[in-house]
Amino acid sequence: MMGKHMQVPLKLIADQSEEALSELLICRHLNGIKVINRPNGDTKHEHGKPRTPLISLQDAMHLPFNVFFHDIHHRVVQVNEVLWQHAGFSSRKDAVGIRCEDICRNKEQTLKIYTNDNLVLTNKSLRVFEEEATISEHGLINAVSYKMPWYDNDGRIAGLFGCSVMLHSNQPNGVAQQLAIMSNLFITNPSPIINMLPGGEFNHNYFTRREIDIIRLVVRGKTMRGIGMTLGLATRTIENYFYNIRIKIDAKTKSEFIEKMIDYFI
Repeated sequence: MMGKHMQVPLKLIADQSEEALSELLICRHLNGIKVINRPNGDTKHEHGKPRTPLISLQDAMHLPFNVFFHDIHHRVVQVNEVLWQHAGFSSRKDAVGIRCEDICRNKEQTLKIYTNDNLVLTNKSLRVFEEEATISEHGLINAVSYKMPWYDNDGRIAGLFGCSVMLHSNQPNGVAQQLAIMSNLFITNPSPIINMLPGGEFNHNYFTRREIDIIRLVVRGKTMRGIGMTLGLATRTIENYFYNIRIKIDAKTKSEFIEKMIDYFI
């Protein structure tokens, strides 16, 4: 039986070598996670209780959705390849130390993301958010994010751990499938979390709460301008949302879109 695992410093988690990442394990702890050193031998215990690793940090870096660690000051400590590519960086190393405002062009979006992060850290709770950020490389990005506290070995909060699925049409796997993988890997009881998702799944696609509002109004015959006035958004913003929604369900025209979605919203 092992004694207490050694503290894993932030700089080790930020290490870029695959070998170093393979020696670190992500484990559940309270409503969040801990990162521990891989123990010698097959038995893994803490304070006399068995601890089952969820996944190695190396394997987490190769998951098909965004994976990230932030410190308590919102600085990136570690991200996987999917995320640093989405954010427009040339390597994982370039992303380390970056804050949201360094890449997001919209101050309101940045503030909302920080508010969400602080909610998780203050309440020490797992939360699910729909988030958006306007990134220079890719324009507006929408995502569903699972965020939870990241604890050190003394039980103090070291920062935030999260996963997010990008809500666009060219996902290698369906959004619902990726959300299920995230839940099963990192959440003790995933069923209630699925029910916490702000949006919903229709026609085998996940739609954000904002997208659902727009779909409902389009099906009711509202124009893009009328929808914008109802939701307090610019007509151009509504047009961009609607374009992305049509791509999701492969609808080439507005009439084809209504035909595919009307049964869900009448």
